[in-house]
Amino acid sequence: HLPPPDHAGAAAVLERLGVVGHYLLTVSTLEPRKNLPRLMAAYRRSGLEIPLVVVGPSGWGPSLKPEPGVLPAGYVDEGVKAALLAGARCLAYVPLFEGFGLPAVEAMAVGTPVVASPMPSIGQAALVVDPADTDDIAAALVTAAEDEAVRVDLAGRGRRRAGELTWAESARQHVELWRTLL
Repeated sequence: HLPPPDHAGAAAVLERLGVVGHYLLTVSTLEPRKNLPRLMAAYRRSGLEIPLVVVGPSGWGPSLKPEPGVLPAGYVDEGVKAALLAGARCLAYVPLFEGFGLPAVEAMAVGTPVVASPMPSIGQAALVVDPADTDDIAAALVTAAEDEAVRVDLAGRGRRRAGELTWAESARQHVELWRTLL
């Protein structure tokens, strides 16, 4: 459902943030269930020297406190988000509570490796972490950012998983459920 990537818009965001080269990305509204403080602690523990770009609007939670390497971009439009997803070393999406997990699917659709909490959208196509364990998150961030064999594997599995998650397939499963109940 994402529009075509707006690469110029994404480049402008990254330039404004001072990002040159690789970056990690997280996409979420600033609210407690999204687990951003724990993700930021895991990022610090990871020792990675590439920035963590945080995309998303302000929510009802606390503001992000400035921290070395963590760069709040705020709200971006969908085309910019699509380009940022496509250019990231990985998407880190580790909410404490989540429904389906659409940001993970968006990243997988463009071949970006995903580090995520357990959620229905990811299947077996992400590095799954315990969202309460900063060491687990940190280790997965390092793997997704630096291990090329894992990155290639995750990109392929992610694209396949995202390809399975279509509206037509959802409708087919819905109809099948009703058939079994009748």
